[in-house]
Amino acid sequence: LLQMVSNGYKRNPRDGTIMRDFVHVALVGDPGVAKSSLKMAMKGYDPGIVLSSGTGATVAGLTAAVIKDDLTEGYTFEAGVLPLADGRGAILDEFDKLLPPEMKHLNDALDECRFTIHKASIHMELWSRCWMCAMLNPVDGKLDNYGTPLHKQVGIPPDTLSRFDLTFIIPDVVEVKKDTK
Repeated sequence: LLQMVSNGYKRNPRDGTIMRDFVHVALVGDPGVAKSSLKMAMKGYDPGIVLSSGTGATVAGLTAAVIKDDLTEGYTFEAGVLPLADGRGAILDEFDKLLPPEMKHLNDALDECRFTIHKASIHMELWSRCWMCAMLNPVDGKLDNYGTPLHKQVGIPPDTLSRFDLTFIIPDVVEVKKDTK
């Protein structure tokens, strides 16, 4: 709910830089703790939310893809998840499946609400003024409560993980009687 009501960005009165008012949340949980159910519940509250899965996703799919246009024989771009979510929200399931170099390309989009494209003959700046909810699974299949840093448990560069304002850890607590029932 906090994410859905957070919106907008404003300019810093001192230097004119953009300050985001969006809340980015990372949900880190063991498999089977209903992260995907939460994703669908969020989509039910706001049908404008853009969903994506990190499995097989690329930077172009998240930001923008430059493609050759056969009709004009030039190049054009197709907006990815973040520009399509501009003004709304984006939920990235299986965020941990993105490769670390691809995650680094998201740092500007998460921090400054924009990113630049410089490919072929296209040079442009695209906005991603949206909140993002990233859902992650631990690398080893189970969260470690013994002091391993979170970024190592989920395989995300620390600078990308630090772009999230809130990180919730959702462990699968084993309760034999309850689980059996």
